Amino acid sequence: MMHTLLFDLIIALCLVAILLGVGLLGHPDATTGVWRQCPALMASLVARLRMPLRLERYLYRYHRWFGLLVAVISLIVLARLAKPAVDARLLLEPYRAVDPLFYMMSRTLLIFLVLSSLFTLAIGAIVFYRPSVLKHFERWANQPVTPQMIGQWWQVTLQRYPRPVGLLLVVLGGLGWYLLLPYW
Repeated sequence: MMHTLLFDLIIALCLVAILLGVGLLGHPDATTGVWRQCPALMASLVARLRMPLRLERYLYRYHRWFGLLVAVISLIVLARLAKPAVDARLLLEPYRAVDPLFYMMSRTLLIFLVLSSLFTLAIGAIVFYRPSVLKHFERWANQPVTPQMIGQWWQVTLQRYPRPVGLLLVVLGGLGWYLLLPYW
């Protein structure tokens, strides 16, 4: 059920990318006019999701416990994922002949999860030993991202490069459509 729902969603997004790309290639002014209304819609959606939450004081006070918890959980996840990632026969080999696309996607996801666990382990160790090292990253990550900033970036990109963006969307959407349509 979830497998087909995910494919349906990805195929729909590929179709939207193709349509938007063709619109940008054919008539960029009319297509960008439609997308000028998106920042207002995004602002209303993001405004509903905003809830301030301040945890820095508690995380700095108990940084050793928090860092140890993050490191231990990432070690557990890494231990569970490392063996199938190194030896694909343990988990994914039966799918290689049956469904090569599923095999490639699963293998890529598995490698991504192992690398993410290694990154999380490093962050946990840094928080355990010296959380002040992450101060600059924390300051950068705490900067608010507003829908107006995203909308302004999108409008500037579409005004400067409408045809290259359209071509990129058509190519990416067509590639996704081509790869996923046989499995739909």
